[in-house]
Amino acid sequence: MRSFVKKVATPPASHKIHYDSEHKGFGLRVTKTGTKAFILNYHLNKRERRITIGQSPIWSAAAARERARELSRLIDQGIDPLDEKTERREAPTVATLWVEYEKVHIPTLSQRSQADQKGMWANFILPELGTIAVRQLSSRQIDSLHAKISEKPPTHANRVLEVLRKALNLSIRWEWITKNPADGFRRNTEHSREKYLTMDQYERVFSALEMMPNQKAANAIRLLILTGARRGEVLDLEWQDLDLELGIWNRPPHKSKDRKRKRIPLSNEALMLLRVMHDVAGVGFLFPTSKGTHCCRGPRRRHRTRPKG
Repeated sequence: MRSFVKKVATPPASHKIHYDSEHKGFGLRVTKTGTKAFILNYHLNKRERRITIGQSPIWSAAAARERARELSRLIDQGIDPLDEKTERREAPTVATLWVEYEKVHIPTLSQRSQADQKGMWANFILPELGTIAVRQLSSRQIDSLHAKISEKPPTHANRVLEVLRKALNLSIRWEWITKNPADGFRRNTEHSREKYLTMDQYERVFSALEMMPNQKAANAIRLLILTGARRGEVLDLEWQDLDLELGIWNRPPHKSKDRKRKRIPLSNEALMLLRVMHDVAGVGFLFPTSKGTHCCRGPRRRHRTRPKG
């Protein structure tokens, strides 16, 4: 058949199929433009169907005939190759997973976490895995992605894989897959970055704060030191969040990174500072801007415009 494939003439119109004498239903389809493709005709469930195996010369006649034998064995078992092919084509990819993850899970996160995770998907996950069907995703591909990201800050690779693992757990819930290929990935070693000030350093810092002209900013820094909270959490703090009688900071879910309500005990030093601040202005935000809103993001830069002329 090899020489026949090379010499076969193109039909004057539409296409023509030349069937093989060795394998029933296997043949070569030739179009009027000269395109040649190996096909297999078969009957299943009282239906006649035709599947394209591949084009010549990308597929040799021998390879195409062997593929036809494999497909015929599936057909004998009642499996329709065309249905399998359609299912593979329509199977959700990692890019599809992102669309659903963005719709279902991303809105439950804080604004900062939303931005972080969107960046992880856009910069790392989708460029590497976006076109792969979720059910075909392997642990080896997951490990390869982790290794590639680890060339940059290794802790970031751990964060990206944790996000992907969460999304794949949702795939299990949606019955797209039965096992998470990201389970058990080897995490990079993470070293604690905690550092504690000595008593001498504390005294020097607080002495410097006493000398600051802007005592509102100084109080914000004092609270950061005395509570260990994040900058945004302190600058977003409102008096209604504080119970100065019990010495408790009630942090609502929308102000927490993990979206959970927290009751945080305040140290005596923090409580003394807050009571002094409350005597001066105990309504609204602790660190308001001139417009009365919180100053979490700080002042915006003004852009100068050149004078005309």
